[in-house]
Amino acid sequence: MSASSTQAVTPDRILQMMWGYAPPLILATAARLELFDAIDKGAQTAAEVAARTGTSERGVRPVLNALVGLQFLAKSGKDRYALTPESATFLVSGKPGYLGTMMEHVGRDLVPHWLDLPDTVKSGRPVRGLNQEQGAEFFEQLVVGLFPMNYMAAQAVGKALNVAASKKPLKILDIAAGSGVWGLGIAEQASASTVTAVDWPNVLEVTKRFAAEHGMADRFSYIAGDMQKVDFGAGYDVAVLGHILHSEGETNSRTLLHKVANALAPGGTIAIAEFLVNAERTGPPMGLFFAINMLVNTDDGDTFSFEEISQWLAEAGLTNPRKIDPGGPASVIVAQKA
Repeated sequence: MSASSTQAVTPDRILQMMWGYAPPLILATAARLELFDAIDKGAQTAAEVAARTGTSERGVRPVLNALVGLQFLAKSGKDRYALTPESATFLVSGKPGYLGTMMEHVGRDLVPHWLDLPDTVKSGRPVRGLNQEQGAEFFEQLVVGLFPMNYMAAQAVGKALNVAASKKPLKILDIAAGSGVWGLGIAEQASASTVTAVDWPNVLEVTKRFAAEHGMADRFSYIAGDMQKVDFGAGYDVAVLGHILHSEGETNSRTLLHKVANALAPGGTIAIAEFLVNAERTGPPMGLFFAINMLVNTDDGDTFSFEEISQWLAEAGLTNPRKIDPGGPASVIVAQKA
């Protein structure tokens, strides 16, 4: 009998997972009530944080202590709290990397849908889907929170493609552009390059705002409507699909990749950001979890492997697929048009 088979089986992991919902809801609450902001501005005790945020000391204290336990706050003495480098960078509103909006999105928008998981698994369809035109207002709010998550990744893609060395102004297509983060992150490195952003009309208002804030309003043009139906035009040097395929599902993704390939100039590059799974679908956890997120929120969405997407790219006439690691849980697949 092996040593592993003689080890006691305990319920510890299951019991820990029973409370797995707690950390994101604690973080979302702290972000919404601006507890991290209060400490960043000088409040250090639970009483001071409560006074600055208009909350109760009884309510704030256990939340602050839990944040210490989760290592998002540090504690000195009995009742003095300080930000960690991580929370100071990503959980104080107004800072470039702020992720509090996304934490609120998890608690407000995603958790209710995940509560429908048993019914969704039975039917194979979401009880209440978001990936529809009438959900444009939802995406309008979501893309703002996604900007800091994707901006550094977009910059990494621009560097990996060496766009700064281009001897001509690049023509960039940003499909389902949202805030325009992918087009911005790449175009900022390529002098005089232009970006064509495709999205629903009200989401493009957000794109215009971000383009103006980054001093690039005159380098953006816009195509409003359903990305599966509108005419992209042609002659693009770079086309970006930033976290789009997972919500479209296999059939629509393959159709979309053919459409994008037709819009690229010869030698043009496609860049696809996704939470990938391995070929066996045994990991990594983020990709597996996100597949269920697509199950409860879309009709056909899923997560895919590098091998699957590479095959679709080949079918669309795109060659030399390879992965870029921009940092974080997502990968970027790039390929070229012959």
